[in-house]
Amino acid sequence: MTGKALPSPSSVTVSVLNGTGQTGQAGQTMSALKALGFDTIGQGDARGGASPSETIVYYSSPGNQAAAEQVMHSLSGTVTMGQGPTADGAQVTVVTGSNFSVAAPASTGATAPTSSSTGSSSASSASSLGTPTAPTQPLSPFDPRSCTASGGEGP
Repeated sequence: MTGKALPSPSSVTVSVLNGTGQTGQAGQTMSALKALGFDTIGQGDARGGASPSETIVYYSSPGNQAAAEQVMHSLSGTVTMGQGPTADGAQVTVVTGSNFSVAAPASTGATAPTSSSTGSSSASSASSLGTPTAPTQPLSPFDPRSCTASGGEGP
């Protein structure tokens, strides 16, 4: 987004807030980010009673946008980024949602995501996508001819 090289994970301070209320989600996410080399400095619970599906990566100032981008590249699922308040003096704060996962460290050799729809911060690989799932309903053939308002064949 910035067009500049992203900082190394070890130079990025990250805090994690549990946005869903799932027990242990902030701690699991923080451990997974630490395994990727990020400097994790705090965890806690986000304010609010909703259980959002979206995970938000907040950065404290425009100068920390690249740091937030580095964190965001380590996550998969429904993840957005925005400037806003961060916790514990961190450059970046991740507020977890119910639909995300954290990438596995490169040395583990993991090749498929694990449970990104549950908000689990289990390790998964961002470098490889799994096999697409089959559609639940087959698509109807496309007919490029127009039709009339009553549903019949057009001119």
